[in-house]
Amino acid sequence: MKVAYIVSSSFSGSTLLSLILNAHPAIGTISEFNAMDDIARNPDFRCSCGARIRECSFFLSLRDAMRAKGFRFEIDDMDMMLRLSNSESVDAFLAGRMTRFGSSPADACRDRIVDLMPWYRREKTRILSRNESLFHTVLELQRASIFLDANKCPYRMLFLNRHFDVKAIYLFKNGIAGMYSYLKSAIRTHRRTEIRQITRRWFGEQISISRCLARLGTEHYIQIAYSDLCNHPTDTIDKISRFLQIEPLPLDSFATAPHHVIGNAMRLGDFSQIKERLDWKEKLSPSDVEEYRRAAQECLPELKAVNPSMIEHLWL
Repeated sequence: MKVAYIVSSSFSGSTLLSLILNAHPAIGTISEFNAMDDIARNPDFRCSCGARIRECSFFLSLRDAMRAKGFRFEIDDMDMMLRLSNSESVDAFLAGRMTRFGSSPADACRDRIVDLMPWYRREKTRILSRNESLFHTVLELQRASIFLDANKCPYRMLFLNRHFDVKAIYLFKNGIAGMYSYLKSAIRTHRRTEIRQITRRWFGEQISISRCLARLGTEHYIQIAYSDLCNHPTDTIDKISRFLQIEPLPLDSFATAPHHVIGNAMRLGDFSQIKERLDWKEKLSPSDVEEYRRAAQECLPELKAVNPSMIEHLWL
């Protein structure tokens, strides 16, 4: 089975790209599954179609079809992600979530060791079975042939690639825009807002993603700058279509096509106009920009070592 996978940091446009690609008749998706806590906490959580997700006819059909195949399945607890421990730190080490401190050889060695553990093999088999059934069910319901997974995590991408034909789409903002998106999120949730720390986090994630892409192989991924998606959408979607070996998608169809996507709040907004937000230019002070530049320069050599082609897309 061919699986298209959007790998990125948060706030990089994965929901927008999911909505655009979902308009193609060959692509089926619900975007991402890693929002179960948000759905469980919010009885009014809505599908991108506008209906409450627990009342959405598509998600009810998905639930019923998965149960008919013998799976325990709830719309707010799809159980599709590989979780190996109740401890976040232990799970991060074993499942390989994004970390700045790692290397491809170390990750590969860790994967081989964990693969030898019987409990891991049992859990891996269980999660793979659930994912494969969900992929097939979504494709059946949407009458498509390529499943699009927009969960973003590069280690899930590698996990799936061991069992499916994964074609990765690396979507990234231009550095300062990515940092600013994280800064806004930190302010909203009352977390630490030091620009240097947030910049290092953003660059660290690009380094981790790039290492994982190197393990995937150059023929299995494509790099897409968010600014290109917004400013040259037709050319960018044509490039992705060629990569996925599907017919080009007319962009005038995606805003009116039926969607059943889980993602951030923009799934419910007016996404008929694709426009890059550049509010960081107004909101960041000259001293903020300089602090970003200093932190970015510290991270640049490591990123350049693992993904030199990305450097030209970064605002420094």
